[in-house]
Order: sequence, then C-alpha cells, then structure tokens
Amino acid sequence: MTVEQKLGAWIDGFAHHGAAELSEALGPVLTEGALARMWLAERLADMARETPRLPAGFADPVCQSVVILDHARVHLSLAMISAAQWKSERDAETTRQEIVGFADGWTTIRFLAAQGARIQRHILSQTSEGWRATRETPAAVVTGQSIRLNNAIEALQFVDVVADVIMLRLFVRDPDLQEAIECNARTGTVVRVREAQSRQGRIRMILSLLRAMGRRDAVPLVARAMASWPGHLRWHAVREALATDSQAGFALLQTMAKSDPEAQVRALASRTRDDLMVRYPQLAT
Repeated sequence: MTVEQKLGAWIDGFAHHGAAELSEALGPVLTEGALARMWLAERLADMARETPRLPAGFADPVCQSVVILDHARVHLSLAMISAAQWKSERDAETTRQEIVGFADGWTTIRFLAAQGARIQRHILSQTSEGWRATRETPAAVVTGQSIRLNNAIEALQFVDVVADVIMLRLFVRDPDLQEAIECNARTGTVVRVREAQSRQGRIRMILSLLRAMGRRDAVPLVARAMASWPGHLRWHAVREALATDSQAGFALLQTMAKSDPEAQVRALASRTRDDLMVRYPQLAT
C-alpha cells in the first residue's frame, strides 16, 4: 500500500468526528516531517518510471504546493514559499489591496524549514457594527513549530520571508459552515461575504447560467433537487426560477412560503409572494 492508501484507511476510523476533533486528532501525526520524507521517497521512485505518477499541485509566483492526500474531509499538502518571489511581489506592491480570508474548517501548519520567517495572525470578531478583523503583533516562527487555526475566525499572513519556507499543511473541512468572509488586511473591514463551500458556489453559478440561457426546462429539476440544499441556496434557486419561468417559479415560491423548514426563509418567501401578487396578480392564476 502507498502512503496515501494507508493514511486514507486510518482516517476512515475518524469518520464520525467533528471538524475540530478530527483536526486535533490528526494534526500531530499527519504533519510529522517523517511522513513527508516517506512520501517524497515514493515520488522519487515514481520519477524513475517512463511515465511517472505525479501528484496534483498548485503553483503561483510565490507559493507552490503538491498534494500528499485528499481523502474525505482531509487535505494534506507540502508547500514551499519562495523567498525571492515573495520579496519581488512585496516590492512591486503599491496600491493593491491586501485581502485576508476566513473560511471553513481547521488548518494545522508544521514548519519544516522557516529560517527568518515572521507571520501575523488575523482574528475575525463580530462587533456592534458587524464583522471586523484585527491584527496581532507579528511573530517569528522556527523550524519544527506547529500552528493550528480555526479558519472561520483565524488567518495567517507572512510579513517577512528571508529564506525559502517549507511547510506541511493539514486542512480538515467543515461542511456545516455556510459563509466565508474576506477582509482588508490593513483596515480589517469586510470586503466580501461568499459561500464557504465551493460546491454550493458552483451550484449557485450553474443556476444563474441556466437562468441566463433561458432554460425553463431546468425549473422542475431544480425543484426536486433543492430540498437538500441550505436555506440561502434554496432561496437563490427560487429567485432564479422566478426569473427563468415566472409561473413555475411562483409555484415554487408559494411552496417555500408554506413549508420551507427554516422560519426565516418562509418569512422572506411570504413577503416576496405577497408583493408579487399585488404587482402581478396574474401569477396567482
């Protein structure tokens, strides 16, 4: 069995743990440097083949990473931050707005090489004026150090990179979180609120595309599928249905007003139904 297969079988034993518990249980084991060395040894052996099995990965001018494991809710990657590219981008920045994002799940970072690196933690909290991020004092990190983050309210930025940084990153997804918030890193003000789950974002985009393409035949299919979606996505589906086929969409709206499982969604649908009946009474026929 490969390293990935062994880890996947082990992780399955934690299937009923919540995201925080799963992160706490797996973090100390999956971010060990020995595991990364074993995995790299397998990749080295693969590269001797005529057609090597290269892992999935991600690359931008600053950070490159390769996927060690992506199994169920668990994603483990080995990443390197280029000191030269990080400095080049920092020096080129003038008026570009820096964004810090808060998302779902928990992240554990183990620094395998971090000479001269400093990080800054951002904390998201709700005030009387809404959500806002605050910055902690930058702190140095050392090789071997481990940091665990609740991604919904904690985020990290590198504020100094003098040598290439190598790190293991363990991400445990939290499918229950609905919203992800992005803030201006300097001022802490909210820049954007989006769906936390990429799957929900893709569904939302598909619904909008179906409406834009005038696919009235999609409304009955959406009506059958939307029962398992979260409230905000059900509401988006009904709005897109109304714009695609007013009669079929209005029938969906009436059903939502009567029987949606969330009181807030029912109330919103009821107000919208009543307003539409006043302005377009023909919809009720």
